[in-house]
Amino acid sequence: MSPSLTQCEAREAQFAAEVDGLARSGDSDSRRALLAFCDERHAAYEDQPGPAVARMRGWVLEALCRAGSLPDEALPFVLEELETAHDAYLLAVAAWCLRRYREPLPSFSEPLALASRNAPGV
Repeated sequence: MSPSLTQCEAREAQFAAEVDGLARSGDSDSRRALLAFCDERHAAYEDQPGPAVARMRGWVLEALCRAGSLPDEALPFVLEELETAHDAYLLAVAAWCLRRYREPLPSFSEPLALASRNAPGV
């Protein structure tokens, strides 16, 4: 039996609070926890509707970059979102995070080109 919409919304709100708390903490354990949330197979996303998962993943990426540059460990997840996401919010967050990487790389051009094609309304 799948969870009700209210249950999904409650889980999403709880997740948002947890991500915000981890971002505020800023210690290495919190950063590792945020990086673990980058994996789309994480249990936090189980039984959540697609739009909720996109928001949740966006919050995680934003939290990782909030205090500084994009961590090297998160770069593959950001590039994957740019290459595959079709949600405007998630694409925007991934692009913002990529701009916060310590140095632009030539390899960023293909994921950005894919993101421009995947963006809704393009």
